[in-house]
Amino acid sequence: MKNLFHRGAKGVPPVSTIDSSSTVDATPKNVRLPSSTWTKHQIFYVFIMNGLGAFVISGGINLAIAYGMYAHEDLDSNPIRLFRLPNTLSGDAAVTLFVQCIITWLITMISVSGDLRRGKVQPIGFVPEPQNKLLRWYFFLDAEQPVGRKNFGQWVVFILSQIGRSLVFSVPLFFLFWPATVGILTSSTLGSHMGNDYYYARTWTPQIFKLLYGGLVGLVQNPFFVMMWLLTVGWREQRLACLPTTENRAGTAAPQQAGPMAASSATTTTSTTTAAHDAHRSGQSGPNVPFTPLAPPLAGDRQSTV
Repeated sequence: MKNLFHRGAKGVPPVSTIDSSSTVDATPKNVRLPSSTWTKHQIFYVFIMNGLGAFVISGGINLAIAYGMYAHEDLDSNPIRLFRLPNTLSGDAAVTLFVQCIITWLITMISVSGDLRRGKVQPIGFVPEPQNKLLRWYFFLDAEQPVGRKNFGQWVVFILSQIGRSLVFSVPLFFLFWPATVGILTSSTLGSHMGNDYYYARTWTPQIFKLLYGGLVGLVQNPFFVMMWLLTVGWREQRLACLPTTENRAGTAAPQQAGPMAASSATTTTSTTTAAHDAHRSGQSGPNVPFTPLAPPLAGDRQSTV
């Protein structure tokens, strides 16, 4: 882990120690400073509201889908089996996992960015920013952003980049859930073993299977997706904290220096940092300041992250 993360740029101010509403000028006005440790509200938001809440919602949706799919099926022409089509529970489990990952990722992206913009939850600021290239790609840390409104092509690339990341996460999740699910469904108490396959009644094995399967997948993936966005925005806030804010420029006097050369240097420094700050607000790189991605895109921003 030491090689994957570092403590961030020198000069980054300490993150906040309480669940406060403090803000920085270079970000939307209600976005809070990153927390220096888990707050009670973050724990509730990540693990209760978006963890147990996802279990209930995802499980309920999958239960309803399974009832519609299997409860009135003609078992003579279309038996419900574990492996063979047309009604295959193992295939259902595989498709459900990948589709649910994509949908959950997109919904979480929208909901968490909205909560961050409205100040309903703090970003996470106590995890060092990763250096590993794969992690930096996954967390949008090195992505370029077009300035101005996104055209259709940029929207397509943006959505595909989101789907790609959700599928990356779904692969290990598949190997965690799918083999165990298939093993459980081979139990003689759930179905009948005939030939080289397992057969099931219309109710209630398929419905309970989908309820628990969808719920548990949501319970695991949703908190991870939420933390991913809280971390990404937390790193963004810490980067922007290196730049001078309006409050700093207006309320903090520059250190006294003697001589005309010192005055000239101070003027040049102020001009450069002000330009850099304004450039970051507009999504452009200023003089002698490396381009800094602002990810993820918050609702209402005109900047997009690929």
